[in-house]
Amino acid sequence: MRTYTSVMMPEQGKNRDFGILLKGKSIEVLPRFADRFNVCFVVNSFQFLDEFMETIRGKRILFYSNRLCGTRMPPEWHKKHGVRDVFLTLTEYHAEGDAASVSNAGHYRKIGVRVHWMPESLLPFCERFRGAYATKHPNTGVLALTHAAHVFRPAHLWIAGLDFYATDYWRRRDQCAPLSTQQAKMERVGIPQETFRVIREHPDTMFHIASYYEKWPDIPNLEIIR
Repeated sequence: MRTYTSVMMPEQGKNRDFGILLKGKSIEVLPRFADRFNVCFVVNSFQFLDEFMETIRGKRILFYSNRLCGTRMPPEWHKKHGVRDVFLTLTEYHAEGDAASVSNAGHYRKIGVRVHWMPESLLPFCERFRGAYATKHPNTGVLALTHAAHVFRPAHLWIAGLDFYATDYWRRRDQCAPLSTQQAKMERVGIPQETFRVIREHPDTMFHIASYYEKWPDIPNLEIIR
């Protein structure tokens, strides 16, 4: 496999503000703070959310994609929005034995998009879940949050659409698992609790999160925006 370096990635400590766009209903809050960051992650299957892509037009957009081929974005989407980098959710070592990840990487390279594997420094955050998730994080949105906080270390992290399925997607695709299944996974795996833990472990980053989830704890470096 060809490995792309992180030369063109945001430098650690240099980005005072960084954004993450997820697909929960609370993404509708994004216009209130879209002007606060110039670089952001967009996570999984955003071809039906052009109204929010317009909100971040002109910013540097880094696409974060899970292992499912259904989350791939077509070449015209990348061209329209100037998205030249994709982050995949396994380390390069673990991707070698994963046909889906190899296929996704091949797709993006074919259309001229730079491929970046999950940094090995994020493996400990996956290992907390144990079992099948010991080498792959169970939620791409929370992995993107962890990646930004732990690797890029911005002073402010602005996130829209992180609802832990307390409400449905802003726009649901037919390929998605039923909402009840997604909600059960959040509870079974403990995704909200792990997110709280990551926030507490990165006190030098202020997390500004648009969310319709109601059970956020009181954490000094966390602001919930509704």
